[in-house]
Amino acid sequence: MSSLETLCRKNGLRITRSCRRVLAVIEAAADHPCAQEIHGRVVANQRVARGTVYRILNKLTDNGILTRHAFGDGRMRYESAARRHHHLVDVRSGAIVEMEDRELALAVELAASRLGYSLLDFKLEVTAIRKTSSNRDDLTY
Repeated sequence: MSSLETLCRKNGLRITRSCRRVLAVIEAAADHPCAQEIHGRVVANQRVARGTVYRILNKLTDNGILTRHAFGDGRMRYESAARRHHHLVDVRSGAIVEMEDRELALAVELAASRLGYSLLDFKLEVTAIRKTSSNRDDLTY
């Protein structure tokens, strides 16, 4: 049983054959697929209606199993909610790069604390352009 499947069972969700295939696609994904891409990967192994995939994605998102992202390309993209991380989006290529930075998380937690809050969660999306040797010196931070 996959880790997402285990999480579904802990949340009391019914796992159909179609749901199991959607979960498998998400766990195998090295990217952040949209619903249409997930459907295409699922139907490579089994015929499943597009509406069924959308309902499954909504149910999994509503129950905290998946996270839905809008990265500015007009499509909602999905990934497991189990691993917390942030994203850098390359505005030229559309590449989505996962960022994990414990120091950044600590800095945000400290900033919230200074304002009198206990941090529950935060999401960070960075847009950037890949440096080339010609523009490397032109960038300031």
